[in-house]
Amino acid sequence: MNKEEGDLIIRVETASDVLGNGVFWEGPASRVNEIRNIPARKLAHLVATDGKPRASGMWRVSAMATHPSTDSE
Repeated sequence: MNKEEGDLIIRVETASDVLGNGVFWEGPASRVNEIRNIPARKLAHLVATDGKPRASGMWRVSAMATHPSTDSE
């Protein structure tokens, strides 16, 4: 299944003993350029491309598919 960039919501989370755990940024794949942290932004671009979750250091990036609200009757 090929995922379009517009079909994904990207979530960037931190996992750090010092800074804590939490959501750093969340938004549509088309807006990952808004992420100011370079490692997080690069991971988000990769995840937006193929939808596979990635991690580097304290950064955890995943994708969630958006579900269009259409009736299939």
